[in-house]
Amino acid sequence: MAAALDSPNAIWSPRHGHHSGPRGLCVVGMKYRGAAGRRICRLGAVVRLELDPTNPYDPNAIKVLHDGQHAAFVRREDSALLAQAAPFVHLEGRPFRVTTVQGSALYIVADGPPPGAGHAHAPGS
Repeated sequence: MAAALDSPNAIWSPRHGHHSGPRGLCVVGMKYRGAAGRRICRLGAVVRLELDPTNPYDPNAIKVLHDGQHAAFVRREDSALLAQAAPFVHLEGRPFRVTTVQGSALYIVADGPPPGAGHAHAPGS
């Protein structure tokens, strides 16, 4: 997945209309977030992401919000990869959609470019 995050199109690709990784971003920890966590455990649920740099357990933590409520976190491995791609990837304010519910994890993909971003292009393309 690291190679998929090397460009600004890594999370949203206007050409393909979805995350360019094989399954999207893994989301975990819903069971610890009560009703908000339960509400996102369905296909098609729309969530937004928020960076959580003051998280005492993970400085790369990314919260998953549903209707403004903290519902889960992006899996630590995925948030670490996104931190490396930070100059290219704009997560906050961008809608994501749940595409896979698998055991205690969900997978989400971008549901469009971030607000006001227009079409992102990779350098040199």
